[in-house]
Amino acid sequence: DSHGIPYVMEIWPVGHYSPVHNHGGADAVIRVLHGTIQVSLCPFLSQSGVDPFAVQQFAKEDITWLSATLNQVHMLKNLDTNTSTCITIQCYKYDSSDTVHYDYFDYLDADNSKHQYEPDSDMDYLKFKQVIRDEWTGRAPVVAAARGWRCCFA
Repeated sequence: DSHGIPYVMEIWPVGHYSPVHNHGGADAVIRVLHGTIQVSLCPFLSQSGVDPFAVQQFAKEDITWLSATLNQVHMLKNLDTNTSTCITIQCYKYDSSDTVHYDYFDYLDADNSKHQYEPDSDMDYLKFKQVIRDEWTGRAPVVAAARGWRCCFA
């Protein structure tokens, strides 16, 4: 009962951000799983440009939300200066009183032109898990002595 995928994990490398966008009137809960993300809230989506009325930094374990009438238009950005990727998990659902179900996010591009985005997954979750597992097992081994660790075997 949501637009696109109801649960979305997003990975935000340092400096990456979303355009100013809305969520098609859906409700959502957003939790930061790792790192920090800056959320800038705007009163409405405007091609003439609108300044945010609130800007807040959210860190690991912080939770924010949006509804059809509050926090709907925003921009997210990873401003971390310590090269830390941010990971968020988001859960979307239309309110039971919503009978329209607008299945798009409206957003503004760099020229403030309005576009529609139909939410979709970049990758199937099981495939994503396998890619991460393959990257982990294929990484260079960590040399304990280089980190100041010492291990002795009898």
